[in-house]
Amino acid sequence: RLDVPRRPGGARKVKHRIPIPSRRSIRWTMLLFATVLIALSAANTVRIYQVERDRLMAEGEKDVREVAAQLDTALRRMKSVMDAVSVEVEDFLEQEKPSHAALEEFLRAKTMRLQATVDKSYTELYVARKGWYASGIGWSPPSTFLPENRPWFGRAFAHPGVSVLQPPYYALPRNELMVAVSRLLSDGRTVVSLDVGMSIFNPALVH
Repeated sequence: RLDVPRRPGGARKVKHRIPIPSRRSIRWTMLLFATVLIALSAANTVRIYQVERDRLMAEGEKDVREVAAQLDTALRRMKSVMDAVSVEVEDFLEQEKPSHAALEEFLRAKTMRLQATVDKSYTELYVARKGWYASGIGWSPPSTFLPENRPWFGRAFAHPGVSVLQPPYYALPRNELMVAVSRLLSDGRTVVSLDVGMSIFNPALVH
C-alpha cells in the first residue's frame, strides 16, 4: 500500500479533478447557444422591419395627401380658368356677332394666351352648339362629328351655370387622352370647353 503524503498536522492532501464535459453535452450547449442567437437575431430583425414598415407607411400617407392636394389644386385652377374664359367668349359672341372664321381666330388667340400664361398643357379652347363646332387650333372635324355626342358637351348641359370637369376622355383633334372643363353659356345652347393634357398632372404624380 502506498502511503499518501500527509500535510502538517496529519491531514491528507486530496487532489480535485476538473470534470470534462462529454461531447454530447458540448453539442447540446452549442445548439442551445445557437438557438438563442437565432431567436435574438430574429426578434431584432422583426423589430427593424416593423419600424421601417411604420416609417414607410407614414411617408406613404403623407405623399398621398400631398399628391391629392396638388391634384385638387390643378382641377380647381382649371375650373377657375373656365369661369373667366367663358365670360370673355360670351361677351365676344354677343358683341361681335363673329363669323365662324373670326370666332376660330379669337379662340386660337385665347388658346395661345392660356398656354403662355397659365400652362402649356391647356391645349385647345373651343365652342360648340348642336351640329356646329369652332376650334381653337384650326381642327376641322369630320362630317360625322356631332358635338352633342361628346361627353364634355353633355356634362355642360347637365350642369348649367357652372364649370364642370370631364374625366379623361379620348380627344379627337390630338388623338390622345385629355381632361376637359366645360360650361354652358347663358343662351342655353352654346358650350365653351377647354381640353387640358394629362401632363398637367405630372408634377403631382411624379413625386
